Amino acid sequence: MKFYFLIYLLIFSNLCYAQIQVHLEVDSDTMSLNEVIGVNVKIVGARNTSTPIINTNGNFNIQHEGSSSQINIINGDTTISTSHQFQLSPIKPGVFTLGPASVDIDGKEYTSNTISITISNAANLPNKERNYYVEAFLDKKEAYLGEQVIYTFKLFNKVQLYNSTLEIPKFDSFISESLGSEKSVIKIINGVRWKETEIKTLLIPTRTGVFEIPPASINAKLIINQSFFGAETKPVRLISESIKIRIKELPSANKPSNFSGLIGEFTISASIEKNNIKRGESTTLTLEIAGIGDSQDFPEPVIKTNDFKIYNDKPTFNKAVQGNQIKSVKVFKKAIVPQKVGNITIPSIEITFFNPASGKYESKSTQAISINVLPSENGEEEFKLANFNNVTSEKKNINLLATDLMPIFYHPGVLEGNFTKKIKMSQLYVFNILTFILYLFLYYQKHIKNKLKIDIKKLRKNKAFGVFNRQFKNIKNQANFCSQASTLLREYLGDKLQLDGKSITTIDLDKIFSPSKISKQTHLELKNIFIKLDNFQFGGVTISDQEKDDLIVTLLKIVKKLEREL
Repeated sequence: MKFYFLIYLLIFSNLCYAQIQVHLEVDSDTMSLNEVIGVNVKIVGARNTSTPIINTNGNFNIQHEGSSSQINIINGDTTISTSHQFQLSPIKPGVFTLGPASVDIDGKEYTSNTISITISNAANLPNKERNYYVEAFLDKKEAYLGEQVIYTFKLFNKVQLYNSTLEIPKFDSFISESLGSEKSVIKIINGVRWKETEIKTLLIPTRTGVFEIPPASINAKLIINQSFFGAETKPVRLISESIKIRIKELPSANKPSNFSGLIGEFTISASIEKNNIKRGESTTLTLEIAGIGDSQDFPEPVIKTNDFKIYNDKPTFNKAVQGNQIKSVKVFKKAIVPQKVGNITIPSIEITFFNPASGKYESKSTQAISINVLPSENGEEEFKLANFNNVTSEKKNINLLATDLMPIFYHPGVLEGNFTKKIKMSQLYVFNILTFILYLFLYYQKHIKNKLKIDIKKLRKNKAFGVFNRQFKNIKNQANFCSQASTLLREYLGDKLQLDGKSITTIDLDKIFSPSKISKQTHLELKNIFIKLDNFQFGGVTISDQEKDDLIVTLLKIVKKLEREL
């Protein structure tokens, strides 16, 4: 017993006086843009430390992968250390300094060494000779301000990639809108099976000048060795080229005076509710502006005429993505009230827009519409406006023409008998009681609303399974099955945990679910289903009907488990 106590005392004393050191290590000090290397921060003399912070100087993306601790006893000397593992991916080519790494231990900051890393461009191999590659491109190299531009990102792979995560660049100086979920096809090229995954984004430039769209990237894992005991994987990072585009001003030559900023290709149509109406009635004029482009800001068309009055209704607007274009429809409704009997004409209405396809300003107009105005049924003559020009300010005497059938009382006391006073008191009591009841009702309503605001998170959590189950029933027959299943699972977790479900990744599961939240088995099954769905979406894996059925059963089973445990 004394022997073990002495060993423990020796270890404890050595640990207490060990000098803390921080070492920064990398797998390689040279790498290319499409590679990922491992980084290790080793802290000697301390256990269970916080995650170190590595200074990347904005030249690298870095992700913490985990940590481990160990104790070594050599010739009576005890060494304790903690190692933190990271994955490092470069942003641009060049020679850069990584580090130092710093960690806070008991209020004191310890720093490591620095390492110089050389980053070269991706290996200059033809794309078809690689196992996987990415491409990003625009459908045009220059465009006009407000013109629609299509950004396309493609992943090609002939080997399976796992845990793929796509990073689309930020489109500064552009309005961006997704053109739907990813589309995957299988192609056979020279006898080799390739999977092509495509994602498209619609861009609308908001400024003129030359702009560079940053590269897009995919982080994934590639299996390099698989055995009975598991698989050895290698991190892979695929980066597209940056893209330059020139945005031009709209031409000033031949610019119409009535141009309102409408850009695209549009038509305008006009229709009238009734062509034959009687004087005093109204009819509705409908104007529809439709075409390729965004017409939301197009102003109300003005019709100048003295033949009828116009009352504008609130316009309606609808925009949708069709194919690879944004198409919009804006509808104006106007109530037309004729001011005279006979044939009146609604003049032609013209719109002007800039068509980027032709590079010219173009106009479209409606046909003039005739309305036949009939006299009203009572045969009255046409409306005549009062002539106020002859009105004089001369004051006229008031003449008594007749008297009222009932007497006129000049003060309230005349009406107040005893019976009237009793009625007034009873009305006052009833009014006070009703006011008090109304106050109680409004107070109760406010209380219920406040309670609903407090319970909204609980309501979202309680309804998570019902929302998932309703949408999950018809998922099998959808073309993008894996994408929809992945979205439903993430949204379910988001509702259940009060998070943004769509942003949850496989790596986040370890951070979100502590051991006390769900069982280890459920955690492992959830992680596996995330990996499977990602593989079917972004890896070179084609899902069969049987695999769909198995995946549906597994997914529903896991969600039911989570429903019980969360």
